[in-house]
Amino acid sequence: MNKDFFDAYPEMFLNEGTLQRMDLIRKTVEKRRPDTLLDIGCGDGGVGKAIEPYLGRYTGVDLSEERVELAKSRLTNATLQVASATDLPFPDEAFDFVLCSEVLEHVPKYDKAVFEAVRCLKKGGVLLVTTPNYHNLTQWLRIVAKKSLKAIGITKRSKWYDEPVPMKKLSMLFQRSSMLTLEKGTFFMRLYGFPSLPSQVNRLFGQVLSVIDRVCPAGLYAYFIIEKK
Repeated sequence: MNKDFFDAYPEMFLNEGTLQRMDLIRKTVEKRRPDTLLDIGCGDGGVGKAIEPYLGRYTGVDLSEERVELAKSRLTNATLQVASATDLPFPDEAFDFVLCSEVLEHVPKYDKAVFEAVRCLKKGGVLLVTTPNYHNLTQWLRIVAKKSLKAIGITKRSKWYDEPVPMKKLSMLFQRSSMLTLEKGTFFMRLYGFPSLPSQVNRLFGQVLSVIDRVCPAGLYAYFIIEKK
């Protein structure tokens, strides 16, 4: 991992899971070395800074105007703008590579986001998606716990939509979009609980998740590398 990655990412995000996800993204982009890349949900430019040496032109979109402005301060050879994943402001087949990392679980109409990503991808181009693995035991328990805690009022309802998408549903969407799955799998990212919980409850919940992680130490997050036919 190069120094630019650590310079770009706030220290709070530098955990084992982030490093594994970034390594997957970096290696995939480095292997393809696309002329044009679209990063859906580019955030503050951390991912763009890490993969910038391995591509021609970087384009990033995010819903947050503040994060887009921060990304602009970090990326010089880039096009960055505020836009929704479900309504991308680009023509058909505009990019050689589309990245959609940790985004679909935050989009209620995730199927539309997938179709938009595919629409903007050139034939023969690659789409890389990472998202929480709905089928992992720890993830499933996290979903159940979050809904239960909200129901009894221990946690506040978040303004952010956060619902992992089952891998089977994503696979079906890619098939409907005439996409060829080159590779799919899971990788590890430890879950520590919920920042919105009281500290003592959150600490206990994190300890429970850590025990489960040791029993099933892989597969908390899923990825797809897909080619447009």
